[in-house]
Amino acid sequence: MFTWSGTSSAAGSVVLSTTVTATDAVTGDALTKAAAAGATVRTPAGMVSALVGTPSPALAGGVIRVMMTVTNQGGTGISGLSATISVGSGGSGVALVSGPSPVALLDGGTMTSFVWTFSVTGVEAVRFTATVAGTDAVSGAPVVSVNVWTAAVLSAGLALKAVVEPEESVAKDGESLVIRATVTNTSGAEVSGIVAVLALGGVGQIVAVSGPTPAGALSLPPLSSTTFTWSVRAGRPGGASIAVVVTGLSGGLDVSTSATTSVTVLPRLGEMAAVYPNPATGDAAFFQMDLAADVETLEVNAYDTAGRRVFQKTWRGIRASDPRVLLTGLRAWAPGVYRLRGRAMMAGGAELRLPVVKLMVKR
Repeated sequence: MFTWSGTSSAAGSVVLSTTVTATDAVTGDALTKAAAAGATVRTPAGMVSALVGTPSPALAGGVIRVMMTVTNQGGTGISGLSATISVGSGGSGVALVSGPSPVALLDGGTMTSFVWTFSVTGVEAVRFTATVAGTDAVSGAPVVSVNVWTAAVLSAGLALKAVVEPEESVAKDGESLVIRATVTNTSGAEVSGIVAVLALGGVGQIVAVSGPTPAGALSLPPLSSTTFTWSVRAGRPGGASIAVVVTGLSGGLDVSTSATTSVTVLPRLGEMAAVYPNPATGDAAFFQMDLAADVETLEVNAYDTAGRRVFQKTWRGIRASDPRVLLTGLRAWAPGVYRLRGRAMMAGGAELRLPVVKLMVKR
């Protein structure tokens, strides 16, 4: 028997041929024999893997599914393929629910995947390290691949984020406004059944006319946003509070968020100046003007029935969009009727003397 050994430099099909010559020991005749055989040269098993999880960010109270995909890029199979996973930082906030089974043989040029399911109880980011190992089915050499993935975890209360904005922060009674609330799904899972509710309160009055648009329960894909709108009308003067409450479901978990803002409702004046509340029972009241342009300075003086000045103050930079100032210290005034005189200096030096306004102070 003759034996040869060698190494291949590339994969593919090869033909091996040999010729054996000899001399017959009796007759002296020359003897010749040729033989040929084909063979296929394959590359060793070569493993490439990737580790990823869903959802990301995950929600506390839900689950995380971690998947390791494994591809054999070599020409020979990988036998006895198995995967293990370990949890590093944040591991106290997750618990293994189920894991994958080994794969007996992964042929060259094919792929498989291993999936672990963890329940989530904490809100700390979790670091997973997965290792997959097997043996080259031809050479017996070990084949190993390691990957790391970190999952962000949110509390269910942070899955949704809302920002609410009125069309204007100041409105006169009877004016119409649009309220907009932008809702964002900050998690890695879809949030379904999203409903937005408008809640109105405060001393000032805002009345809902229509909305929300869009209506009905909505679904938001991960890391996406939508905007709800309402039409409202300003009513009773004063500060009006506006709140939007948003609820939904994510992976069977109730998720919610809320946002607030405010609108100041001004009275619609029949005169150039007015004061409210009137009568005043507290320590402050608003002095409001009906302006077509901004005021550089405003001076207000208050006089009692005897003509004595009990109050004097100057304000600067009053905008026509919010033409009011706050009179404070009214608790120091004796109960009775007071005359308020206002003098405004407009841009360019023009002076505007406002009509006398009467204020009743009560206790």
